[in-house]
Amino acid sequence: MKKQLFKLFLIAVSLTMMSNCKKYPKGGFSNKAYKNLSGEFGVYFNKAWKVKTYRINGVDSTSSFKPTNISGSVNSEFNKNDVLIRGGRSKNEFFVSTEYFKFKAKLNDDKTQILFDPSGEDFKLPVRCDTKSSIKECEKNIFYPESWRKENLKWKILQLTKDYFWITARGNFSYEILLTYVED
Repeated sequence: MKKQLFKLFLIAVSLTMMSNCKKYPKGGFSNKAYKNLSGEFGVYFNKAWKVKTYRINGVDSTSSFKPTNISGSVNSEFNKNDVLIRGGRSKNEFFVSTEYFKFKAKLNDDKTQILFDPSGEDFKLPVRCDTKSSIKECEKNIFYPESWRKENLKWKILQLTKDYFWITARGNFSYEILLTYVED
């Protein structure tokens, strides 16, 4: 009798733990979302990511992310990475920066979607350019690609591990971004 009750107890605990710890379709667990995105909890921690793949309607558009950036980034913070994600004031908030764009990002309650909110009108532009050392450098706004929309795209998280962040969204076009962790 005791063995049966113990087995029943183990099954109940296992089911409870599995239901509280959701898994993303391509890998990673939602309960580790904050740490996987920004490294640690708090606004002083950030994690560097590289854009591995950027697709529009299934077509590889990675080279269009920074098509004219020939010389490499002048901003030392972005020399070897494309995206910095810094922790916010809560477990669902983040600050996301590229060389030319800044966003406040927020996970939904079950951590299956992320919303990127531009941190100002200039960051809603589809492309931003700057002339550095007489070379015009541009960057496409990959996290807010449809600036004409009244509401932001909701990005579905496909994979979120310490090394990979894979998201997809659908608006007038379909988008897919795969970011890989850049070690210091």
